[in-house]
Formats: sequence, structure tokens, C-alpha cells
Amino acid sequence: MNWNVNEMAKSKHKEFTEFSLKGQEFIRIWNSEWRDGAQVRLAEHFGISVPTVYRIRMKLGLPDLFETPARKRWEKQVIKNYLNKEWSTLRMAKIYKMCSQNINMVLKKHNVEMRPQHCVNPAYFKTRQLDYSPARLLKEIKKLYLEENMTVVQTAKKLKIDPGTVTNKLRAMNIEVRINNHRSIIGNYPCQWCGNTMDKVWQNRGLRKQLYCNSICKNKAKDLRRLLRGQRKSETRLEKMLGELKDNWPNQYNVAYDRIMDVEPVIKEPAPIPQSELDLKAEDWIQKWKPKSIVHTVEK
Repeated sequence: MNWNVNEMAKSKHKEFTEFSLKGQEFIRIWNSEWRDGAQVRLAEHFGISVPTVYRIRMKLGLPDLFETPARKRWEKQVIKNYLNKEWSTLRMAKIYKMCSQNINMVLKKHNVEMRPQHCVNPAYFKTRQLDYSPARLLKEIKKLYLEENMTVVQTAKKLKIDPGTVTNKLRAMNIEVRINNHRSIIGNYPCQWCGNTMDKVWQNRGLRKQLYCNSICKNKAKDLRRLLRGQRKSETRLEKMLGELKDNWPNQYNVAYDRIMDVEPVIKEPAPIPQSELDLKAEDWIQKWKPKSIVHTVEK
């Protein structure tokens, strides 16, 4: 008997009814599906074509794939992981083995407010520490800096990261960084090298103010002090720098010269070595360099 394709499809439709074993199995499998490719998997399971699966589904009155009970449960789990656990879309895409764009579509479908992308938001840039996730690290920084009123340096030591990282993440979260070490003073202060007037200078907690308008003037004054104190030797450079200082301060050359030379160099004293370490080093040195001839005479 030669049957055409339509007759064969109709005969297979009869096997899948609401009360038949195949029909009940078809309904159970379809309601448990939540990801793409469900019709292909059903076609392979029952040995039928994909269009036949579609016709059987429409005949049984089954909902679309995006309206199945399993799909709704999965979408609720995705929203819970995104909001409560603060998982990223990339992480969920790896777990569920799908494209991250599918996760984004689910979140947008339920009007979930999306967080800034990690790749463009400096708040989520990777750090060297491995104890906290990017989102957890932001919470800890915010808690220590705002609630416990710690400084940037103290927060960085607590979390084992760089102070610059703490500052960048605070600014990325639109949190104003407190400036505790220095403040700006508005006033007409001349640069001690070039003589240009500075409208605003930075003052530390002590009395010392900003002395130079930029790092170039500061380095020139430092080089002049080193040349005059004999730390460097270059007669041509010394004459050139003294001539430049005279041109900058034609009427107050001696005053400017004295101001630059009044700065005392910072000398760091080495840390003292404990006496116990000195004794151990002395014993090691004696055992190493003790003459062998003396050892032999003592043994005899």
C-alpha cells in the first residue's frame, strides 16, 4: 500500500491523544521543557518530524514554549539569581549553557532594571583579591567607607587592595571621596622658581604650602640644590640654571636663592638591627672563618 506523506502524518496524529499513553508522555515532556530546541528533542524521542510535533502540540492545545510551567519557573529563578544573589548574565549563561542575550531577554521581558555592564563600568573591574566578587566588593567598600567612616587607606588595607582601586570604585558609585590629607587655599602665591602667580595652592595639615606651580619647576629647584651641594657635577648646567633663576627673579635673586637652598634634604636612617640577630651573625662568622690550624692544635 502506497501512502502519501499527509496520510502518514494523520495516522501518527491519532496515536497522540489526550488519553493515550503517547499523548500523556508528550504532554509531560512538553510541560517540562524550558529551553530552545524542545520540538527537535521531541521529534527525535518519538521518531517523528518537527512539523508533526507542532501539529500534535496544536491539536492537544499545549501552550507555547515560553509559556510552559517549567519555563515560568526557570524565568523566576533567573530573576532571583540576578537580583538577590547578584549573579551576572554571563555567569548564568555559562551555568545554563546558553547565550547571555537570552538571559537579557528574560530580564527585559519582566521589566527588571539592568545593572551597568561590567566591561564598561569601572566599579566592576577585576582586582587582585580573590575573597570577594565584584558586587560583594562594592558593598564592603561602601560599608567600610560610609558606615564605619574609614579612610581610603584603611579600607584598602582591610580589603587587601590598592588605595587607588578604592578611590576609583567610590567615584564609579558616585560617592564623594573625602580629602583628609590636604586642602586648597585661594590666594596669590608666587612660584619659588619661575615667579608665576598661583591662584590656588594645596596645603597639608601642617604649615607647609605648595611651593612650585608644577613638577617642572620643582625638579629644576631640586637639581640646582644638588649641583650646589656637590651631589652632581656639571658646570654648564649650573651656570644655565643660575642664569635662569636670575632672569626669573631679577630684583629678588638673593631671596629666591636662599629660599631654594633652605630646604634640607631628607635623610632616612637605617632601621636598627636587633642584638639577637647581631649575635647570631657573629657566631656564624666565627665558625666560618675560624682557622683550621687552631682547630687541629686544640684537638691535639
